[in-house]
Amino acid sequence: MPALSNLILISLVLALSACAQLPKNDSAISSAAYFDTRETSLGLSVTEKAGSHPGKTGFYALSSGVDALLSRLILAAQAERSLDIQYYIWHKDDTGMLVLGAVLQAAERGVRVRLLLDDINSAAIEPMLVAVAHHPNVEVRLFNPFASRSFRAWDFVTRFSQVNRRMHNKSFTADNQVTIVGGRNLGDEYFSARPDLEFGDLDVMVIGEVVPEVSDAFDLYWNSELAYPIEDLQPAASGENSLREVKSQLREHAEDMRLSPYGDRVRQGKLAEELKQDRAHWYWGDAELMYDHPDKALGQD
Repeated sequence: MPALSNLILISLVLALSACAQLPKNDSAISSAAYFDTRETSLGLSVTEKAGSHPGKTGFYALSSGVDALLSRLILAAQAERSLDIQYYIWHKDDTGMLVLGAVLQAAERGVRVRLLLDDINSAAIEPMLVAVAHHPNVEVRLFNPFASRSFRAWDFVTRFSQVNRRMHNKSFTADNQVTIVGGRNLGDEYFSARPDLEFGDLDVMVIGEVVPEVSDAFDLYWNSELAYPIEDLQPAASGENSLREVKSQLREHAEDMRLSPYGDRVRQGKLAEELKQDRAHWYWGDAELMYDHPDKALGQD
């Protein structure tokens, strides 16, 4: 009897393993960051600031959660050519939806949006991202995706060595001229929007010499064999949120946030005040960008 039970268990494991297989990633089209963006508004502004700091990188520290959110909203609003966005976590909460709405508004203006998200925490926002990916100016890819979409924990049994290696990179780059890098993911706890929880986190807004290197790193991950178009992973039947519905939902949410006490805090933050008075101070110096190669997720250290 124990032998029979073991045989049934082994058969079940083999059957589940056979069911949970990633499709071939053969529909993803390679693309690269735009490098002819010096004539954009952001490009002209950066050129002016960097003129007296040749070969250097400018840093603006974002220690405040509300400033960190505002900086991303500003870059989304000012982008003219491209937004390249890469995160480990993107929550479907107040600030996560606010940033997504700003990014979608940029796409509506004709900005090319490439959004790369690690798959480990994407389940809650995934239906909304599927809808957003239907916009002609938006591509969404999931890095190192789970083969079992409905029960992702099963992949830790059948594919542990691969799915245990996640993409923790975080960057938000507008027109390949200004980028935000650092510790923050996208969610209320990172932007001081939860009264019960706040992470002591830091990121920096960056201009100058190192920005193209951030874009090169993004391209490396974006064109990796492990970066899957979201529409190849999400069954059509589960895409219940149409693009039109999501646009309406995000617009209403943005208006609610604008009128909220948190919206007042964002508008009254240090960065907002410095931008109003045109006195944001940049620190200039040398920069070196360090990151893991995406092939580490294939076990190629």
